Amino acid sequence: MGPQAQLAATTVDAFAHPGESTRVLLTHNGQIVPGGQFSSGENHAEYEMLRSDAWARTLAAVGRAGTAAHRVAVVINRTPCHFVFGSRPWMDEAPATFFAGLEARIPAARVDRPWCGCSMKLASALKAFWTTYPDARRNASLEFVLACRGYYDGRRTTPLAYRKQQAPTTTFDLGCLVEAGWRVRALSVGKTLSGRGQALADVLPRVEAWVAGGR
Repeated sequence: MGPQAQLAATTVDAFAHPGESTRVLLTHNGQIVPGGQFSSGENHAEYEMLRSDAWARTLAAVGRAGTAAHRVAVVINRTPCHFVFGSRPWMDEAPATFFAGLEARIPAARVDRPWCGCSMKLASALKAFWTTYPDARRNASLEFVLACRGYYDGRRTTPLAYRKQQAPTTTFDLGCLVEAGWRVRALSVGKTLSGRGQALADVLPRVEAWVAGGR
């Protein structure tokens, strides 16, 4: 599968525009998981998905699937927001190096905060899956897809200094998602990419090459 993913017409309205708030759809082998639709409110939709029974059930099912083919897809109307790092030099590391020392350098409470850092939440959740189900690594027919309608560049009303450090998705965020095992894709609706979706599709091959080179 290339840097794009298609969305069925039945869910076009909810994902037609990247937007600021988040909407998430969890699917397993092309079917919406029961209880697998989430919208941001008090918390971001990605955070709500990761702590849901729908997510837990899906991981348990594919984790014990042996060599059977499974595709878990998380469809989101924009890329997940940036995680607040305590030290900027970490951003110079390849994602594999960063993850190797993540637990020693970032208290779990920072990753678990509900209001920011959805990119790292998603990356950490998939890393935890591989640890819980190590045999799943050998299943070449298992894939996790993160299909995003557009690149999130932060609220226009948020001060620029704040947006640079927290809200916008960065290349490093995308790299961490790829390193964790997500196949990040730009989501097309009606076979059409949004402007931000095209920007995402353009950068993904470079991100994937960067991650592969740092392993």
